[in-house]
Amino acid sequence: MKDSTAITTSKKFEDKNVLLSVSICFFALNIVIQMNGNVVPLSFQQEFGLSEMMIGTITGAVNLIVSLILLLTNRFRPRFSVVCIILALSGVSVLIMGKAESSHVLYAFIACFFVGAVFSNITKVSATKFIVVGGSQDKKSSSMAVVKTMEVLGGFFCLVLIYFFSGSAMFNIMSIFVLAFSAIIFVLSRKIKGDDEEQDSAKNKTSLLKALRERPDKIIILLAVWCWYIGYEAMLNTFSRYAVNVWHMEGNSYTICLIVCMISATVFYIPAAKIFKGKPVRGIIIGLLMIASAMLLISLSTSYHLIMNILFIMTGVGWSCIAVNGLVVTVSDVSDDHASRLASLYYVANSLARILAPVIAGTILEYLQYRPLYTILSVFFLLAVVCLLVGRRMHSASAT
Repeated sequence: MKDSTAITTSKKFEDKNVLLSVSICFFALNIVIQMNGNVVPLSFQQEFGLSEMMIGTITGAVNLIVSLILLLTNRFRPRFSVVCIILALSGVSVLIMGKAESSHVLYAFIACFFVGAVFSNITKVSATKFIVVGGSQDKKSSSMAVVKTMEVLGGFFCLVLIYFFSGSAMFNIMSIFVLAFSAIIFVLSRKIKGDDEEQDSAKNKTSLLKALRERPDKIIILLAVWCWYIGYEAMLNTFSRYAVNVWHMEGNSYTICLIVCMISATVFYIPAAKIFKGKPVRGIIIGLLMIASAMLLISLSTSYHLIMNILFIMTGVGWSCIAVNGLVVTVSDVSDDHASRLASLYYVANSLARILAPVIAGTILEYLQYRPLYTILSVFFLLAVVCLLVGRRMHSASAT
């Protein structure tokens, strides 16, 4: 009896260490992701003079290669210490990227952008598997709420740094923080037991195709994921330029809008997990409709006003409903083996969306200019709603 109690206590302690480590990991990761989403496109335009189409093509090509790498590393479930090393390498890429920008070396800047995208995505997928494999659906949802809260805090922290710093100093400071967090996680990861290699190998014998054949409704769910990430990534990728060119916001003042959005998402992540407990699909649909409505209203304005922060609050709350429940819906009602595979495919869908999103956004900006951009992007959120409804109906039909 004492041994059983000791094992249970040890397991709970390890689970808390895993959640803490993954949360800090996501905090640091979002610094790199925000850099790639906001600073890099603006640097391409202002420092290197690239056209909108060229920016979209480069970003799309990078994400295509990232998607292929994620597919090839689908079986990859490293120890957490290895995850920390990969995270540190993404921080180093940010440091070198700053040197390349200040020296106006375009090829080196693109290479660092690519390396940072690869390492940050592998880190994100590997860390997520520690959360979504095993445990109940409610536990996964609550854990994802904590992780996503830390992720948004990392993005908020990055935007604050962007607001106060610029040039090579901004890149250097962000790199230092990513490396520091990597070291902290490495220390914490020593208390996390690694996966047994033989068990891991045995678990991963099931092919991706077999997993999807057994649950065809998951293909439709992944299509919904792809749609909403197209809208989300295109929105993030273009907002800094949209704010400067349409609303004529000066300097890095556009970050105020993103900070408002991130604060509202951060506040609502944990409540979203509780409100939609047991009803994750409903939570996602409500979130998608909120973002689509906000984007339509944003596209009607020709200048920034304080009252528009209501729309950014709507966007943040809507995204929290999607982010907390999206991965849970994708991996729900399947075995741990399939959950690991579907978690990888979730991020592959995300990465594939990043391929098309910059091309779509770049084409719209090149030929239709900025005004109709968010109206068109809102359609992808509505398509995601349709896919979710179809996927839920397919699952209900197969269950009966």
